[in-house]
Amino acid sequence: RPVLNIIKQIINHKVASVMNENVRMILSASDVQDEQMAEEAADLFTKMADVTWEKIKQDQLNEEALESGATNGLSIWHYYWDGEVTGGNALKWIGELKGEVIDSVNFFVGNPQNTRIEDQPYVIISYRDLIENVQAEADENGVDVKIKADSDTEDEAYSMAKQELVEDTKVTVLVKYWKENKVVHFMKVASGCVVKKPTSMQIKRYPVAIMQWERRKKSIF
Repeated sequence: RPVLNIIKQIINHKVASVMNENVRMILSASDVQDEQMAEEAADLFTKMADVTWEKIKQDQLNEEALESGATNGLSIWHYYWDGEVTGGNALKWIGELKGEVIDSVNFFVGNPQNTRIEDQPYVIISYRDLIENVQAEADENGVDVKIKADSDTEDEAYSMAKQELVEDTKVTVLVKYWKENKVVHFMKVASGCVVKKPTSMQIKRYPVAIMQWERRKKSIF
């Protein structure tokens, strides 16, 4: 007897319908004195947005987030600054923006009843990483700690993900964002040790975007 996954076909159709629309950021200037200079600046920022969109593979992130939201109910985008990327010949530069999609089981907020991400007292994102990578990051940040392995608590929601190939080589890392005087701060913790001390990001909005596939009253999930 053939078994057909009808729900999967519906989800694939919905995701494909959304992704079929070309989305881009177009910036325009308003309330300015020199209109010509403002238009040129807006055009430059639009081109920069197009380049950034391509470099972080935003279309791919959107498709992944839509597939995740259709099955889990919540799409979560997380953006961060990667300081290890370098480039340039005449003008050297360091670091660039990166993006990723976060699973709902690795996403925690201070007030789950509030659907506005900017009103959250804090946002925590968890992920698994190799001990050597986390230890190197702690050393680079000038933190004198000894990172130890812990149990795989992050992926308990998925039975296959609980089976890691090599035991005692990974640790769960928690990234916490919160606001002080309307400015976003963040820190990293692993195996009970501070990997990155509280640091101001000099921005006022969380580097996280969410979309509810189907709205639920008094629930961000």
